[in-house]
Amino acid sequence: MDYFNHSDNQLQNNGNVNYVPRQPAPERNKGFIIASMVLGILSILFSCVGFYSIPFAALSILFAILAYRKGRKMNSMAVSGIITSCIGIIMGILVTIWAFWYMSVLIEDGFLDYYESYLEETYGEEVTDLLKDFYGVE
Repeated sequence: MDYFNHSDNQLQNNGNVNYVPRQPAPERNKGFIIASMVLGILSILFSCVGFYSIPFAALSILFAILAYRKGRKMNSMAVSGIITSCIGIIMGILVTIWAFWYMSVLIEDGFLDYYESYLEETYGEEVTDLLKDFYGVE
């Protein structure tokens, strides 16, 4: 073995010739981190439908927590997955509250009466008769 022709990496460890620099360990649970990020984004996208964003957001938070155990620092993708899922939960709850509030406003404004008169003009029958014909219930 030639002791005079060594790379700088081998001589950095106090002259130990057998020193080989270690490669960083591959990041484990990368699938959970990616799933957390994707589900967080889906929770924001599905927040316009209301409560459908909540299961996506809950799974996103769960996957981000499962990716890291105690004492380990979270990856930025996992943190962004948690942040996007929190935004999705908040938006989903707000849209659901808004939808229920808006339905009560429509009922107070007489929208149901307008809708029944529209159906009666269009189909020539009352709503109860249409429902009986559609569902077959007498």
